Amino acid sequence: MSKPALYHFAKGLLITLEVFSVLAFVFLAAGIALMLRLKEGPLRVDFLTSRAERAFAEYQNGFTFDIARTDVVWGGDFDPFLLAMSDITVNRTDGTPVIVIPRLTVTLSKRALLLGRLRPREVMLSGPALGLTRTLDGQISLKIGNSQNLGSQAAVENAWEETTEKPAANQNYTSTFTQKTLADALAQTKQRKSNDLLAGLSRIQIKDAAVLYEDNQMGVKWRFEQSEMIFARKRQGLVADIVFKAGFASEQSGDAAIVRLRIDHDWKIAATRADLFFSGVRPDIIAMGSEKMADLAAIKLPFKGRVAMIFDRDLNARNFAYLIGTEEGEASFRDYFTKPLSIKGLVVGGNGDISTGRLSVDKLRINFGGPQLAATGRLERKEGQRHVALQAELLAMPMDELRHYWTPKLAPDAQSWVTTNLSKGIADKATLDMALIRDEATGAVSIEKLGGVIDFHDISVDYFPPLPKVTGVDGQATYDANN
Repeated sequence: MSKPALYHFAKGLLITLEVFSVLAFVFLAAGIALMLRLKEGPLRVDFLTSRAERAFAEYQNGFTFDIARTDVVWGGDFDPFLLAMSDITVNRTDGTPVIVIPRLTVTLSKRALLLGRLRPREVMLSGPALGLTRTLDGQISLKIGNSQNLGSQAAVENAWEETTEKPAANQNYTSTFTQKTLADALAQTKQRKSNDLLAGLSRIQIKDAAVLYEDNQMGVKWRFEQSEMIFARKRQGLVADIVFKAGFASEQSGDAAIVRLRIDHDWKIAATRADLFFSGVRPDIIAMGSEKMADLAAIKLPFKGRVAMIFDRDLNARNFAYLIGTEEGEASFRDYFTKPLSIKGLVVGGNGDISTGRLSVDKLRINFGGPQLAATGRLERKEGQRHVALQAELLAMPMDELRHYWTPKLAPDAQSWVTTNLSKGIADKATLDMALIRDEATGAVSIEKLGGVIDFHDISVDYFPPLPKVTGVDGQATYDANN
């Protein structure tokens, strides 16, 4: 290359670099100025509204979209520029209203923007009313509605109540799933169509949702407020993280129960894992109004814990594990115990297999405010029968209180003799070893094994009334199903 040519090339390169540096500075300054402006509040950009409407309609055939307002809002340091759309009305092409979304915040794909396309990467839906219903035949119905006042259950219910007289703003979207269609839909999420508007979507977030769950099989209706939901793609599947606040706690405590559900679906092995975390859940409040859950009304304890469950490709529940605890409260079972059981603390943990009907209690600890109970157990289903095995140990029980904890339905003759003839003092340790079989067809129960020992000290024994009692006795009593 000659010197003049080299000179002109170098000069052109310097001019090009200078232009690029100026453009970079201008764009950087503009970006910083825009960021500072967005920190003060949303910036209205209605010129993008029609572009967004066309983009939605282009990829979602059969629907039309009408967006009332579009703003650019501050999204934080990692995604500083978000597109916020308000009052999005979705209609079918024949004019039939589908739903109005109060507010939708979108993080756009930067790669698609370079190609001149509007394609969402993340979507955030604020303040919807969601309805989930399980029918008697097991179908799940999902309804999405709108409500400006989600503070009461009536407002949530009215948000998706269908009437032909309501305007489009109060219409709702309804979809019904069976276990099979839900499993098929979950499998199809692995597929991405390049011409699909949602092909690049990696995350959906729902904030401040009011959720009403109605279960016709159990006969309950539960309301969840300020719910947060995140649905996201990962490399080999999907992840959902859902947090509910519910009125399952006592009114005296003033605290809402917190329920968190995390679902992890793996496309490669076609399996789903669900982890349920909860705190402040009162069974007696959960069971209110349900005949099928009436037995839970006797349990007035605030529970917390975790349940993990594995589902197969058809969403059939398989293995599960649990660890549950509670603080102070009481449980009343009048058919078994003479008075409510005052409980200061409880923890129970184990695992099971729903497909085989197996349930294991690996650890049960109950603190009665002095006396302590420790137990393990196992339940199995075999050829139309339920086999139950239980081993338990009761410590530091005052003999005069034993009758309240030993149900007459369990070894009635031994229970009657012990609680009638032994008093005062302390039962240092009482053990139980039991095995029974229940026929599922007839309900008949046969006791295969029942027995144990009671170690005691300083008790009074009334062997032969009306002779005087023997006092200050230390020793051991052995019992079985008959003696």
